[in-house]
Formats: sequence, C-alpha cells, structure tokens
Amino acid sequence: STQSTWEQRLREDQERLLLQEQEEAREAELEQKRRSERLAEMTCAYCGKTLTSSTKMVHEATCPQRKTKCQFCKETVSETSKEIHIDECPARPVACEWCHITYPAYEIENHLETCDSRETICDFCAQVIEEDMEEHLKECEYVPIPCSYCHTNVTKKHLDVHLSSCSKKPKDLPKPTSPSKAKIERSVSISEPIHDEPDEPKRQLTEAELEELELLELERKMSKYGMSV
Repeated sequence: STQSTWEQRLREDQERLLLQEQEEAREAELEQKRRSERLAEMTCAYCGKTLTSSTKMVHEATCPQRKTKCQFCKETVSETSKEIHIDECPARPVACEWCHITYPAYEIENHLETCDSRETICDFCAQVIEEDMEEHLKECEYVPIPCSYCHTNVTKKHLDVHLSSCSKKPKDLPKPTSPSKAKIERSVSISEPIHDEPDEPKRQLTEAELEELELLELERKMSKYGMSV
C-alpha cells in the first residue's frame, strides 16, 4: 500500500542519514588525529617549544632540556645539569695520587688508606720517609721538645739556641769555676780529689695548667706513632 511504501522510504532515509553522520564523525576524528600528529612533529620532544620543520632537528640536538645518560653511573640527566652532575657523580673516575690508578670516586678514600705505593710523610719535617717512622722520629730535627724552663715546644734543631736565651731561664745559675789553689794543694797533699758542689739552681716553674696546654699539640702528634712526650 501507499502508506507502507512511504514508511519504508522514511526508514531508509533515516538509516542513510545515520550512516552519513557516523562517517562524518569518523572523518572529524581522523582529521583531529592528523592535526595533533602534525603539531607534534613541529614541537620539541624535550621542552615542548613549537618549531618549524626546518628548525626542529637542529633545536632538538641542542635543546637545554634534552635528556642524556651519565657515562659513569648511567643516570638520566638534562643537558643543562650534565656538567654539574659529572663533577659530583659518585662513579666518576678519580686517579690515586700514589699509584695513579683510576678508581670510582666512592672507592678512592678506602684505596688511599691501603695503597701499596703510598708514601709516608713525617708530620714534623714533611719529608718522605723510607725508613721506620719511629726510628726517623728519634733523629728528626723538627720534632718538638718542651723547654725545661718555659715548657714551650721548640724543635730539636733550635732547642740549644732557645735554652741559651729563654726568658724563663733562672738568672742566678752559678757559673762553673776552677778549684782554688788551696783546694788543689790540699788535694795533692792528701791524694784525695776535691769536687766543687755548686749550689742547686733555682728554677721558676709555671702552673700545671699552662704546661698541659703547651704540650697538647705535641702529645697529639707523637701519639700517632705510639710515642709519648
């Protein structure tokens, strides 16, 4: 009938319209995707800056935000922080000052303490010591020795000069004198040697606390070698 034919055509028109709308929607989606892809192709992959096709490759090769891996620890860092990272990288190579072999920075301290090529340096004369350190210290002219008058630490090399001019040295120390003629004659007559007995020197002593402060540095250095003042 005419009514049924009209209804059939209406349904067909509706179906065609629906298919057309779906197709248009798919086309719009594909166009949006293509537009996004074109935009991505013109954007730096590191900093997001929009570029032209002619500058994109050059820019990305030098972009400050470009990511790179540290050649020592393989950590990913930006190009701008790479130099700072390498200077502080715990895996960066560091050469031993004694044997010149390279070790990772996190191992170098332990190596320096046990390096077979390590030289022993005297704390007092700063010389490289090949002999036993304890034997060297017995002869080293720069080992500090406390003055018997003022208790100031003076190097062995300069001790005699210091003692002769020390301001704390007692001024009334008796000078050695030759035996008198009478004593000599008496010694000859009785065949018994006569010995002068000079008066006991008077010494000025400092307080114990001052002496302890003066000897503190000496004790610290000497204790390193198992020696005592």
